[in-house]
Amino acid sequence: MTGPYGLPHITDALKRPRLFSLLDQYGHRQNFFITGQAAQGKSTLVASYLQASQKKALWFHLCPDDNDDVKLFDRLSTGIRCFLGFGPEEAGDFLPAPTLGAEKGLLRYIEGLTLMLKDLSSPLVMVLDDAECLDESSAGFEMINALLNTRFHRHQFFVLSRSILPFRIPRLKTERHGFFLKNEDLSFTLDETKAFFQGKYGGKAPDIERIHKITDGWAGGLVLVSESLRQSGGLSNLPERVSSEAFDYFSREIYKTLPEPIREFLRITAVLDIIDLDMADHIAEPVDGFGILTSLEKRNLFIQRMDFPDLAPRFRYHNLFREFLLQDLKRTKAPEEVRAIYHKAGRIAWEKKDPEAAMKYFMMAGAFPDIIRILRIKGADYMIKGKMSGLERWISCLPDHLLKDDPWLIFFLTMTRRIRGGKKNILDFQKALTLFEEIWDIRGILLTVGYLIEATVFIREPSSVILKWIQESRALS
Repeated sequence: MTGPYGLPHITDALKRPRLFSLLDQYGHRQNFFITGQAAQGKSTLVASYLQASQKKALWFHLCPDDNDDVKLFDRLSTGIRCFLGFGPEEAGDFLPAPTLGAEKGLLRYIEGLTLMLKDLSSPLVMVLDDAECLDESSAGFEMINALLNTRFHRHQFFVLSRSILPFRIPRLKTERHGFFLKNEDLSFTLDETKAFFQGKYGGKAPDIERIHKITDGWAGGLVLVSESLRQSGGLSNLPERVSSEAFDYFSREIYKTLPEPIREFLRITAVLDIIDLDMADHIAEPVDGFGILTSLEKRNLFIQRMDFPDLAPRFRYHNLFREFLLQDLKRTKAPEEVRAIYHKAGRIAWEKKDPEAAMKYFMMAGAFPDIIRILRIKGADYMIKGKMSGLERWISCLPDHLLKDDPWLIFFLTMTRRIRGGKKNILDFQKALTLFEEIWDIRGILLTVGYLIEATVFIREPSSVILKWIQESRALS
C-alpha cells in the first residue's frame, strides 16, 4: 500500500540475493530482527525484499513519541484500519472507547491490537523501523514486546534497529519463531561491492578492493564513496577508514559542492520530521523543492521518498543526514533565527490540523503560549480519546510559572491522574475552580465541580462534603 504506512520508495536498489535467500529460508518464522549501524541498508533491504515478494505490509517509522503506549496504539491501530481500506481520518473512528483509569490502559491496548490482527482475513507484514527510539522501560516497548510474544500464525513482524533491543522473548520461542540479521550479515561482500559500482564509471573502473577495505562493506560508506568518485573521479582524498563516525567528513565533501540555495533549503527543511513540500515552501526560500529532493534521492543521498495516493509525495531525511543538516543550521544561523523557523513550522502544522506536530515545533521554538493555546483547545479531545499520558506529557513540559495560574492547565493535568490522584485531586480541582470563578468561565466551573464530586466519592469523603458540591453544581445549572 502507498501512503503514510506504505513501503519506502526504492530507486535503483542493488538486489542482494544472498540476503533474500536467507529471508526466504526462514520465511515461515514470525519475528525478524534486523540490526545494523546507521545507513547499513536495513530499510532498503527489507523494503526491496517485500516489494519483490509482493507481501502486503504496513511500515511504521518509530520515533521517541512512540514510547507513549497511547500514541503508539493510535498509530498501529490506524495503520491496520488503513490496511483494511479505511482512510486515516475514518480509521480513527474505530478506536475503542477509553476506560476509566490509566493503570490498565496498556493491557487494554495490547489486547485491542492483538484482536485486530487476529481478525484480519489476509496475512500482514508489520515493519517497525528505527526501533532504537524505544526505551526498554517504556509502555511503548512493552506493547511491542507483547505483540512479538503473541503467536499470530499468518502475520510477520520486522524490527529494524541500530541497536540490539532486549525484547523479553523466551529462547525456545525465539529459536522457533524468530530470525536475526546483524551488522556483519548486512555488510556488503566484495562481490556485492563490485556489483554496486558496476557500470557507474564507464571504462574507468575504481579500485574496488580498496573501497571495500575502506568501507568494510558499510552501505552508507559505499554511497558516500560513490558520490565522491562522481565528483572528483579519484580515491586520493579518501580516509583510510569510512564508518558512520566519518559521515560528517563525507557529507561536507558532497554538501559543499551543492549551490548555496540548495544547501539552505536542506538545512531549513531538516527541522521537519516529514517533508511536506507545501509546508517546505512556507518555511524555506522559494526553490524547486521537489526537483532538489528527487534529484538527491535518485543519487541515494540519504533521502527517502514516501508516496501518497492522490497527494504530492513527501520525503524524510535519513537520521544521520538530518543530524548533520541540523548541526549546520545551528552553525549558520543565530539561535533566534532557528527558533523562528521552528515557530513558523509550528504555525503551519497547526493550520494543517496537526496539533501534535505543531506543539513539537513550538516546543523547539520555546513558544510556550502557543502550546498552551493548543492545549486549551484540544485538551478535551485528549480526554475523550483517552490520551491522558500525551496530555500529561505536554503540560509537564511547560514552565511551572505558566502552569500555576492557568485554570484549564491545572484542570487537564489533574484529569490525567483522575483515578490515582487521591486527595491531591480535590485540592487541585478546588484551585482550578477558584481561578475559573475569578474569570467566570461557566464551562470550566461546571466541569470542575462535576469532577470534584467524583473525586470526593472516590476517596469516600463524608456525605456533607459531597452534598456541598452537588448543591453548588445545581445552583450553577
